Amino acid sequence: MLKKILKKDVKKIWQNIKFRRICLASGLVVVAIAAVFFLFNLIYQDKVFPHTYIGEVNFGGQTRDEAKENLNGIIARSQNSQLNYMWGEKTYSTDLNNLEVNFSNSSDKTVDRLMAVGRTGMLGKILAETGRAIISKNIVYAQFGFNEEKLNDYLTNITKDIDKLEKDATIEIRSDGPVVIPEEIGQKFEMAVNKQIIFDLLGSFDFPANLPFKVSKLVPKIDSKIAQMALPETKDLMKRQLIMKAANKTFELHSDDIVGLIEFVARPAKKNILSTPQNSVSLYVLSPEISAAKLSPFVEKIAQEIYQEPKDPKFQVTDDRVAAFQLEQTGYELEKENATAQIIEAIGNDKSTLDLPVKITKSKVSSDNPEKLGLKELIGEGRTSWRGSPPNRIHNLTLGANNISGTIVNPGEEFSTVKTIGAIDAAAGFLPELVIKNSTQVTPEIGGGLCQVSTTLFRAVLNSGLKITDRSAHSFRVSYYEPPVGMDATIYDPAPDFKFVNNMSTPIFIWAIAGNNSLSFQIYGTKDGRKAEISDPVLYDYVSPGEAVYTQSDSMAAGAIRQTERATSGVSASFKYKVTSANGEVLQEETYMSKYVPIPDSYLYGPGTEGIPNQNPAPAQVEATSVPAPAPTSAPTVQGNTKKKN
Repeated sequence: MLKKILKKDVKKIWQNIKFRRICLASGLVVVAIAAVFFLFNLIYQDKVFPHTYIGEVNFGGQTRDEAKENLNGIIARSQNSQLNYMWGEKTYSTDLNNLEVNFSNSSDKTVDRLMAVGRTGMLGKILAETGRAIISKNIVYAQFGFNEEKLNDYLTNITKDIDKLEKDATIEIRSDGPVVIPEEIGQKFEMAVNKQIIFDLLGSFDFPANLPFKVSKLVPKIDSKIAQMALPETKDLMKRQLIMKAANKTFELHSDDIVGLIEFVARPAKKNILSTPQNSVSLYVLSPEISAAKLSPFVEKIAQEIYQEPKDPKFQVTDDRVAAFQLEQTGYELEKENATAQIIEAIGNDKSTLDLPVKITKSKVSSDNPEKLGLKELIGEGRTSWRGSPPNRIHNLTLGANNISGTIVNPGEEFSTVKTIGAIDAAAGFLPELVIKNSTQVTPEIGGGLCQVSTTLFRAVLNSGLKITDRSAHSFRVSYYEPPVGMDATIYDPAPDFKFVNNMSTPIFIWAIAGNNSLSFQIYGTKDGRKAEISDPVLYDYVSPGEAVYTQSDSMAAGAIRQTERATSGVSASFKYKVTSANGEVLQEETYMSKYVPIPDSYLYGPGTEGIPNQNPAPAQVEATSVPAPAPTSAPTVQGNTKKKN
């Protein structure tokens, strides 16, 4: 049905005489144009299309050879040509030889460009070029080579003299008040555009007396009229004052101070209807503002004046009582970035007062009154002897104990011996001292002797009935810690560590006493009625120490021999620890196990010493000692709430 309708409509249109005449005329025009283009291409089959120019020279109708001969003549006449540009009273000149411009090497390519007019490219391009060849003209640029670096140098030299930044009109505050400083128009030598201009001129063999370079005018965002509009706001800003408070101190910015802080900034206009002297629309306004950079020295001065380092109170034991020798101190630190922003905002909004933002750091300890803290009485103590220790060992354990002494442990807080002692290195003041590693190897190591600190503290914590969370025994028995056997605690950075938790309701205070060949730790707090039960150690599984071990020491003289450890039997030990609250609740119940490997007689000898038995060490580790080995069956010495022995 649709096909019948369409067929009927088409037949009806074709039968229209007017339509048939239009189609016939159009067809004749197309045929005529095609005939003209065919004849045109036939006539200029081996020639350049008419009206084809390089610069002012018409190459139309010339054969390839004629065009090349003509081109070579132009090239020869152009060899000594110059490029000249005049700006003001100065002329910038260079010649083609200096720029190393070479047309000859590319002459064949230039002729190819001439012959390609109307013959290559898309159909539309071909038709357009052919049409111009008949009624207008086609422009072709000669191809050439050049030294780009030298051309850039020539243009850059011009740019340096011409380029000038525009300057906005602004306001200057003088002794007699604010005045407008007029704007300055800038200019810019358009490098990329002007380089293309040179290319086009060279490609056209055109060398004008003055190159038509483009120099753009740079118009400032702010002109004098816009700046004039900012004078009332500037005068108002100059009258303002601000009083600031921080950390109980007062600081003032008077009007004279504020004048020195003002800067003028171009800001986007809120309404684009400001008329300039040139009757154009300005998108910017001049805004008088407080400069953050100019304000910075004033803020820094405030920060230095109010800064106060936070300090916890420090306590010591005097006449068996805890007393403060340094009061607590709250820390104050100005938040400089926020303070700067708030000062600028306050002045801008014409506020007269401002509380500056200050970071306040309270003391970790709530009071510098021992009674209020609950540091009322001695709740436990531990003691060990260092008799016979070398000087470095005594130095290390005394330094470690002093680092711990004075520590307050708050309720629920876990105490770490390693963390509290701090860095165990030479920079912290620790010295090398002998330790035994790998069972029989004796070597000096920084911090040797600190295990006596952890062992003494372990016993004080036991006697205080506090909750122990981490304890490791030594690999070997150490004579300084006996008797009793099995109540030592070894430490090494970062592990093992000795840790405990203050599970009392009040803080505790740790105090160290080092002297008279002994180390003591005292723990002060408030007794809560808890009861600590510590059993005597049980010893079993003794092991013989074995044969003596000799280790060479490069620091000793040849022939010298020194005993560093006397033989000690290996043994296993255990004791029970039970803490009960005042109402009978068991707070902690543990059995502490220790297994000590045997230590043979150990000697150091100097290089070249004769008569030393050849022995191979086996792995293990112990703190070195030079005093007689302990007897394996000695009774324990424990101080506590339920047992006290010497």
